[in-house]
Amino acid sequence: MQLVSEYNYYKGKDTLTPDGYFYSTVEHLESETCLSGHEQRKAIAILVELNVLKVVSRGIPAKRHFKIHFEGIAHIFDEIERERTAKKALNSQKLKILSTSGKEIEQQEGEDFNTNNKIYKINKNNIDGLKDYVTNANLAHEEQGELEQEFERLEIALSEDYIKILSKTAYMRLLLMRAGVTSIFCTPHKYKLQYLNASKLITLFDKYAEFAEKTNIADPVPYFKKVLLEYLDNQVKVQ
Repeated sequence: MQLVSEYNYYKGKDTLTPDGYFYSTVEHLESETCLSGHEQRKAIAILVELNVLKVVSRGIPAKRHFKIHFEGIAHIFDEIERERTAKKALNSQKLKILSTSGKEIEQQEGEDFNTNNKIYKINKNNIDGLKDYVTNANLAHEEQGELEQEFERLEIALSEDYIKILSKTAYMRLLLMRAGVTSIFCTPHKYKLQYLNASKLITLFDKYAEFAEKTNIADPVPYFKKVLLEYLDNQVKVQ
C-alpha cells in the first residue's frame, strides 16, 4: 500500500520515469512502514514473485526504482474471485444434495429420523427452543457481530436460505452446533473457541448424538456445551 501511495504521488506530480518507474530509498520506506532493510527485501521479493512489483537499480549512485504491475494485481484479484465463485458453486451443490436428501426422507413431526446412520428424536418444540436460544443470546451489539464472525469461521452459517432448503435433520444439527458455540461465547471461556474448527465441531456433535441416541436428554444445549468444553479444556493447557 505504501508503494502504491508513492506511485500515486509521483504520478500526480508527473515525475514517473517514461516507463513508469519511481524511486524510494530504504531509509524512506523504513520511516513510513517501520520495516527494516532486511524486512523490506523479504517483502519486496514476495511482491516480485507475485508479479505485482518490478524492481531495478538506476542512476549514479544507484537508486532502487519500483514499478507497480497493475495487471499482476488484477490477475490476483481475478484468481481470488474465481476461487470464491468455485467455493460458492461447491457450497450450492452441497446444499442441493442436502435439499434432495431432505425430500427423500420427509418425516412427520415427532417421528424418529436418521442422520449419519444414527437415530434421534425431534419435534417442533425443541427446534423452536434451539432457534430461540441462538437468536436471543444476551449479547451486546458488537458481541453479536463477533459471534457471527465466529460462526462464519466455523462454517455453521444460519440464514433464511439455509432454513428453506435444509432437511429437518441437518437444520437440527446446525441449530444445536450454533447454540453450543453461543453458550460458550457468553462465558469467559470464549477465547477457547479459537481451538475449535468446523470438522472437529461436527465430530463432537456426533459424539453428543451417540449419547443422545441412548439417553433421554431433556435440555440438549447444556449437555452439548459440556461436550464442547471437555474437548476445549483438553486442547487448552494453562501453563
